[in-house]
Amino acid sequence: MAGQKTSNIALAIVLLSMAIPGHMAAAIHHHVVGDDKGWDISSDLATWASGRVFKVGDNIWFDKTASQESLVELESVNEFSSCDLTNPIKMYTEGINKVSLDGEGSRYFISGDSGSCKKGLKLHINVHPNKEEENNEEDGISTEYKDATNPHGSNEDEDIPDVPEPTPSPKPKPKPPHKAPPPEEFEPDVAPDSPPEPIFPPPEFSPPTPSSSTLVYGHFFAMVVAGCWIVI
Repeated sequence: MAGQKTSNIALAIVLLSMAIPGHMAAAIHHHVVGDDKGWDISSDLATWASGRVFKVGDNIWFDKTASQESLVELESVNEFSSCDLTNPIKMYTEGINKVSLDGEGSRYFISGDSGSCKKGLKLHINVHPNKEEENNEEDGISTEYKDATNPHGSNEDEDIPDVPEPTPSPKPKPKPPHKAPPPEEFEPDVAPDSPPEPIFPPPEFSPPTPSSSTLVYGHFFAMVVAGCWIVI
């Protein structure tokens, strides 16, 4: 009967693991309470729990199919110590129950029968943070980020040739400011002591032409003079 119980739980664990991504399944541990004896008074659950480390994300399995003992979860250590069943936070009724350890802290489980609880059928565990799962989640995020930034899947470890940095070209020297040559002194080509040439030439003077009356008197005077010479 014990072997049958173990095989049933093992099958359930295998099926559950197949539905979990590989990097998460590696960080999850499955704990079968009481091992082959299961959830039973004959199981030394205090000793069984002391040799195990329970972490966030792990699962614990309760097999009650043989003992028919009920299972109750309590909130406080006082209720656990006194087997107080008046205010349970959860009751598990199936023959095989999986309980997920989804947070840090203490968990308290006892039998639903106060008599069995007082005989030792109860379990107290401390759940620790799962550093391995956190690292796997970070690796998963890092891998997804790398895949997103490197869609072609190139290997980062490949040797990448060193590309020399371009040498900056020297800055051109500033040209000196352009200076205009000094203006040359203009010296007019004028001969010294030479009178300036007139702008307009002087009008030509022509003697007056003698009138016809003057010519008559002159001719008459010439005849008189000639006559005198003849008389003499």
